[in-house]
This record gives sequence, structure tokens and C-alpha cells, in this order.
Amino acid sequence: MKNRNLISLSGIAALAAVLAIVASQAGAATVPSLRPLCTVGPIRCQLMQRTDVPIVADATAAHSGLGAPDLRAAYNLAAAAATKGGNQTVALVDAYDDPTIESDLNVYRAYYGIPPCTTANGCFRKVNQDGEQGSYPIANPQWDPEIALDTEMVSAICPKCHILLVEANSADETAVMSNPVQHSDLGASVDTARPRSRTATAPSDRSRTKRSGTTTTTIPASRSPPAPVIRTTARSGRRRRRT
Repeated sequence: MKNRNLISLSGIAALAAVLAIVASQAGAATVPSLRPLCTVGPIRCQLMQRTDVPIVADATAAHSGLGAPDLRAAYNLAAAAATKGGNQTVALVDAYDDPTIESDLNVYRAYYGIPPCTTANGCFRKVNQDGEQGSYPIANPQWDPEIALDTEMVSAICPKCHILLVEANSADETAVMSNPVQHSDLGASVDTARPRSRTATAPSDRSRTKRSGTTTTTIPASRSPPAPVIRTTARSGRRRRRT
């Protein structure tokens, strides 16, 4: 009986050891490998890109991650999204230009069964920080995923909403480091976006201050008339490759 008890205890110990190993391996497998984006300058989008998942070309294959229906369900917005938003515009403010944002946005919308949102049908509009269609700022691949994320999240939550994308000339890398703070490209873009948006303005920068010793210097706030300003947060599944 004593030997049997020892064998039983040994078996339990072995099983516990195996379960501990499996649990530790499972835990390690769920820890994502992340790469920060928008890392140039003090004004950043705080976006992290997963590098431990396969690339899905044009998002045409099945992939993990929360899709548009999941997001609407999580916030109990499915009914509202089906009928509301057609006469509303959401303005997005981002730094630099994403030259392929309109086509990329519609890859996302097509995958989730959302009608196209294009310049041609009047749903999508892209302007520079002066409100002009054309003469866009230089492209910056570090900001492309943030611009894509912003437009896609608006599409997911409010598929009938119009989208206005205002692209700032910079992420204020130079302005924010001056003392006193000089002209803000992002602030100017918010000024451009607000009068043109019937719903909300969503700046994508996440830092508006810098510290020099014990002094905090703040970028001048927008001087536009009051309007709703929103912030977006999201989690990405698989990475998408442009082709």
C-alpha cells in the first residue's frame, strides 16, 4: 500500500510537472511580438504592430482578430450602424500622407461586406492641412498603419458615415521642440477638420507636450469653434501586406 501511494504521488507529481510545462509554453505562445510605429519625434501615435503572425495579402484569406461585426457587437451598435450615420462626417487628423489609403480602406470594407467609401461616390475625402485635395505632405510608412487603423475603425463602427482624412505636413517634430512652441501642423489640421465635420474630429497624435527640465511646453490648441473630439483605441489581428 505504501509503495502504491508513492507511485500515485509520483504520478501526480509527473502530471503536475507536465501541466506546468504545457501551461508555461501556452503562456509563452500567447505573448505577442510587437513593433512600435510612429517612433520619430515626440508626437507619436502609440501604435504597435504584431510581428508574430502571418501576413495576409490584401486581407483576402481568413484571419484572426476582431472584425467589424465583432466591434459593433462589443459596443452594442449593430442596430444603430445599420440605419444611422448617412448624413454624418467623421474627420480624422493624421500626420504625413498615405498614398494608397483609399484603395486599402476599401479592401477592408469589401472583406467585411461594407459598401465602398470612395472619392467618386462622395463618401471619402482626403485633404492636406490647408483643406486642399492635392499637394499632400510627404509619405511616411511609419504613419501608414495608423491612418489605415483610423479609417477602418470608423468604417467598422459607423459604416454609413462619411470620412474626411486631413493629413498634416508633419507630426510636429520641429515645432514641439522649440521654446516657445511655434506653429503646429497637427493643430492647423484640426482647425481644418472641425468646420468640415458634422460629427467628430479624431486627432491621432497621443502626446501634446514636451518637458525641458522642469518646464512643460504645450502645442497651441486648436482655435476652432467647439466640436466633439474623440480618441480611438484598437487591437489588430494579422498584418496586411499591400500588393
